[in-house]
Amino acid sequence: RLPAGLRRLEERTFWHCALLEELTLPETLEFLGEGQFQDGVPLRNIVIPHGVTQIESASFAGCTALSQVQFPDALTFIGEMAFSGCRELGELRIPESVTEIADDAFEECAKLTFLAVPDSAGHRYAEKNGIPFRLRTAAD
Repeated sequence: RLPAGLRRLEERTFWHCALLEELTLPETLEFLGEGQFQDGVPLRNIVIPHGVTQIESASFAGCTALSQVQFPDALTFIGEMAFSGCRELGELRIPESVTEIADDAFEECAKLTFLAVPDSAGHRYAEKNGIPFRLRTAAD
């Protein structure tokens, strides 16, 4: 369990934590550093707190068991290789607030489907990269 009031997790805090299957991030969290859960961390699902506006590079890269991610509505950026190699990742609701998704953010995510608002960054990324998608309204 992480301490209440925690605002930042610096780079690679949980890197290679091979036994970490479950984690609740505190609602006070505002920053997740690069490579946070990279390479072999067996997380199955994660809820990103409301204060986090960016998913940094390689944050979840190689989390092969990760199947569900809940993004905050304030999210604006998803970095390079952020979810690369997350083979079990299923449907992701991409918030309308997201303005940029790095080209290789979702490489090797064979089961991935985006749920995105028409003409949003998520919709454009899915079309450009051949990711299946479903359109939603801004209220969904």
